[in-house]
Amino acid sequence: MAERVRASVERVMGPDVALRVQQTVIAALLPRHSLHPKDVRYLHPGRTVLILLDDAEVRDEAVLMAGALLETWHPELAAVPDEDAGASVDPAEVLDGGRRMRALLARVPVPSAAEDDDALREALVSADDDARIVALVERLDHARHLHLYPREDWEPLYANIVGAYLPVAEWAGGRLGARYRRWADAFARRLEREGRSGRTGA
Repeated sequence: MAERVRASVERVMGPDVALRVQQTVIAALLPRHSLHPKDVRYLHPGRTVLILLDDAEVRDEAVLMAGALLETWHPELAAVPDEDAGASVDPAEVLDGGRRMRALLARVPVPSAAEDDDALREALVSADDDARIVALVERLDHARHLHLYPREDWEPLYANIVGAYLPVAEWAGGRLGARYRRWADAFARRLEREGRSGRTGA
């Protein structure tokens, strides 16, 4: 996955940026080393970067790096931002990208047990564009794989995404808003089918 990210970023942003983003993805994968390489949780950091690059058309390395490191569903798998991410290339660029990445991660609205969906939705709307896009994309990647988890695991997250993230994504519009809507419609159809068949699992 890290190599796929590097190749994808290099095509549009060049080899130096691609290397820094790849190294950040590798750092994000380290806490996930015990997972199977095809586990959806293992692949999450790289997929988030690819959605940012392809669907959100992000061309800022700090935003891509922040996307790789953000983890809002499995906090035990979150990586700590590395001061030296990308240290094999230009130190000045590394420091600038790293500082901006850490500042961005600190601004990203994240779900909190102390806040309801209304508060999170308001935080997402009032966030700056970079913080909002990272938050929406990272949660979208989790949403796309909810069906692979037991219902008791995905049900609260599904409610949170529909209540907070989906309306903000549609308000923001663009390809990302359309992707959220397609996901929501497809998942609703899945739930309807399961309801008709009497299934209780995911």
